[in-house]
Amino acid sequence: NPAGFLTVSDPPYDEKLGLQVIAHPDGTIQSRLSGIHDSVNAHSSLTASGRPTTNDQRPTTYPYLYYEAQIDKIPKVDSGFVVQKENLNSFLKIKLRESGLNIKETDDYMKYWLPRLLSQKEDYFLIYFLNNHQIEIIEPLEIDMPIDTQIRVRTYFKPLANPIDITEQSLEKPAARTGNTIVEWGGILDTP
Repeated sequence: NPAGFLTVSDPPYDEKLGLQVIAHPDGTIQSRLSGIHDSVNAHSSLTASGRPTTNDQRPTTYPYLYYEAQIDKIPKVDSGFVVQKENLNSFLKIKLRESGLNIKETDDYMKYWLPRLLSQKEDYFLIYFLNNHQIEIIEPLEIDMPIDTQIRVRTYFKPLANPIDITEQSLEKPAARTGNTIVEWGGILDTP
């Protein structure tokens, strides 16, 4: 449960059971709750590579898990990066790769987030990459299987009318991918 509440979940999130899924070695995810499916606008917080297929006669297969949440606890931001809107594309591609996302994950992130950021009226953004401890506080993750590697990338975006002075953030070095690996990415858009 996030530090707030879920507004969208695909596959659906059960308040008592949580997400009941089976993860396959190829990265696909299968819902254990067959026949239960909410129709949502699918852009992923993990990938944006396509719409899950639904068939009430068998479990639903997903290329990713997707959720949106209203987060109540935004971490204090005392460092980060101030990026002009026209430089977002190149900046994010570099920093996402440094944060541990592979090419496909970076592309999926960009497909989801870049249009949302570019649609903001402000010309600058304060960008901060949450560390793993901060992510765990606002979006705790429980997985019922052994995980060898976790890569969690959560980006905070604050639109700015003008640039501000802020200490440049040093990013955590990502873990090397070995064994059972979970990759989670997303963002927080802090708008008034």
